[in-house]
Amino acid sequence: MCKKIHDIDECALPNICVFGTCKNLPGLFRCDCAIGYELDRSGGNCTDVDECADPTTCISGTCSNTPGSYDCECPPDFQLNPTRVGCVDTRSGSCYLEVKPRGDNGDLSCSNEIGVSVAKASCCCSLGKAWGTPCEHCPSVNSSDYKVLCPGGEGFRANPITVILEDIDECLELPGLCQGGKCINTFGSFQCRCPPGYFLNEETRVCDDVNECEQPGICGPGTCYNTVGNYTCICPPDYMPVNGGNNCM
Repeated sequence: MCKKIHDIDECALPNICVFGTCKNLPGLFRCDCAIGYELDRSGGNCTDVDECADPTTCISGTCSNTPGSYDCECPPDFQLNPTRVGCVDTRSGSCYLEVKPRGDNGDLSCSNEIGVSVAKASCCCSLGKAWGTPCEHCPSVNSSDYKVLCPGGEGFRANPITVILEDIDECLELPGLCQGGKCINTFGSFQCRCPPGYFLNEETRVCDDVNECEQPGICGPGTCYNTVGNYTCICPPDYMPVNGGNNCM
């Protein structure tokens, strides 16, 4: 005669699925752990997950593990972003295109200011080489610090409120660019359009005057004098200026 087999309800036993929900099944049971916990090796209990073991849990802050969760403490002038995965730099400062050492004490000399009171990401995720007061080097491209500050790469930044990537409007935030010309913002970049008689200086990113007099024979037999955005020809006797004074005949 066969004996009737009765299922044991393991969930009725003490110390089963601590920090989780026990679900009895025929011949076994399942332990569903609460958020912030994971099954231990026995499969019968839930243990706390140490979120701080992941270096990306509290970027730019101090991570403290707690039962089932963690705390992210931000340094001064930083604030916790809405996703709680890191601290956002809320400081503002000047942005520079040129930086070089000053003396042997590690101080920096920064010049060619292209923006004031801008966020570090707006500067360093664009063309900026140094930022802040006193100025500091922007992180090198492809470095871990750069990837944290500029997760979308050059021309983009993470919105400190929504943490969504957004285009940097260089023309608005970095008005020192394209001086003497017109700045046009594009998705992930910008363009400088210089007026006639000017060219874009690739180092300073401003429109500089073209010295037309460096072009041999531009005035024919006359003498060339460069002017801002143009030039004029002084013609010798028996010659007259033509083309608005840009040549002699």
